[in-house]
Amino acid sequence: MRKRKRMYRILLMSMTAVFLAVCGMVLNTWLYWNNQKKLQEEQMEKQSGSIRGLAADIASLEVLLESAEDESAALASQMDWEQRLQAELDKQAEDALKLLLEASCDMESLQLKNEQELLRIKQLQRELERKQYEASVAASAEASRQESIAASAEASRQESIAASAEASRQESIAASIEAARPESSAAVVTPPVSGKTVYITFDDGPSYLTEQVLDILDEYGVKATFFVTYQPQYENMYREIVKRGHTIGIHTASHVYKTIYASFDNWLADFRKVYDYVYHVTGVYPMVYRFPGGSTGPHCNSTVINQAIAFLKSIGMEYFDWNAVNGDGGTVTAQQSYEEAIKTTLPRKHPVLLMHDAAGKETTAASLPGILKKLKECGYNFGTLSPQVPPIHQGSQWDY
Repeated sequence: MRKRKRMYRILLMSMTAVFLAVCGMVLNTWLYWNNQKKLQEEQMEKQSGSIRGLAADIASLEVLLESAEDESAALASQMDWEQRLQAELDKQAEDALKLLLEASCDMESLQLKNEQELLRIKQLQRELERKQYEASVAASAEASRQESIAASAEASRQESIAASAEASRQESIAASIEAARPESSAAVVTPPVSGKTVYITFDDGPSYLTEQVLDILDEYGVKATFFVTYQPQYENMYREIVKRGHTIGIHTASHVYKTIYASFDNWLADFRKVYDYVYHVTGVYPMVYRFPGGSTGPHCNSTVINQAIAFLKSIGMEYFDWNAVNGDGGTVTAQQSYEEAIKTTLPRKHPVLLMHDAAGKETTAASLPGILKKLKECGYNFGTLSPQVPPIHQGSQWDY
């Protein structure tokens, strides 16, 4: 009995569990379908809203369509009016064209008559111009011939007057220099030295190096020629050159080629400045001259050079170039100065050796003792330049 009650109880509990499970499933199913129904209702509501919006858009489109139809009708009416207007314009243009063609025919006829008249006038003008040209050519030829004769005569007269005036001016200057040169103040003229003779020359001084050069020359018993420039700060050196028995010559006051060779007057002014200064300081009138840069070269004005040479000869002066160098016109060492001087001097019997005693030529002073010693060993005598010495001119007596 007890066992059966327990079985009933278990069965009741099982049935209760089944019932609860079934109730749960029914409840879950109801909840699921209830949710699905709500979702469908929401979707239907959304679709209904979309349909309402679409209906509003369709209504707007219908309004726009009606407006477009109205505009299309207005445009059609406008086009119809324009077509009628264009037809009227075409008709007026056609009428105007007819009138223009008629006027054109009249104009062509008139133009033809005018062209014929113009052609006749041009023929008459050409004939008149030809006759005028022939007369002008004849008159021009005669005038040119007369002008040429007159110009030639005037040019010859002017050249003659200019040449005479220039000759007179140069003679007057030369005479004034010669007259101012007293016999007692004449430069000491050294006669040419016979045999193999070298003439040592120094350009562009005096400077602070000149006294050193003079001392070296005294040490070796050699006399030289100094072609000086205008250097008032070394006034005593001009006197010292003369006092020690050397020849003093004229080189240039400024050494500015462009100015010196611009004209004969410029050259003469440069020459007179240093020439008068040398006489004022030393009491000696120089008798030898060296052109700045030499008597030939790209810096020279041949016309001025030739006038200057004629002037120098008229006052008894001689100009000298050179045919041997120590190379100190550029930058050289003492050894290079020595070697260049010996190399260019030894091949000649009467070399005129160019060196410089200007500022900055220390290597020349340093090489001078060796140069003098070597030339003595090679049997050279030493002389100074004067108008009695056969001159060395560039291109002439070069190998003398």
